[in-house]
Amino acid sequence: DTTMFAVSAEVKGLETMVNLLADVVLQPRLTDEELEMMRLSVRFELEDLQMRPDPEPLLTEMIHAAAYQDNTVGLPRFCPAENVEKIDQKLLHSFLRNYYTADRLVLAGVGVDHDQLVEHAKKYLL
Repeated sequence: DTTMFAVSAEVKGLETMVNLLADVVLQPRLTDEELEMMRLSVRFELEDLQMRPDPEPLLTEMIHAAAYQDNTVGLPRFCPAENVEKIDQKLLHSFLRNYYTADRLVLAGVGVDHDQLVEHAKKYLL
């Protein structure tokens, strides 16, 4: 899976934008209210998944679980309902520390000086 963050700004604001982007990606402020809204959204998506007339997403999940038991694509794609309440700031920040790392990030710029972009990336993303 991929997560994409995008920023559109004037070239003269490049450093500020890289700084803000790094802050949002690497150190998000997750309020209790936002976490509860996220839990509601996950619950809704799980309910919606169960009520769909097309069983393909769930069947694919089951086939992958059987074929690749507890490995790579055999891991659940959808959050088990019993885990929704376990999602909290500590868990999400742990996930971010483990998976949002420099070796997994791509920073791309259009219409900007490459050397400046690299300089700002080193300053804010490493």
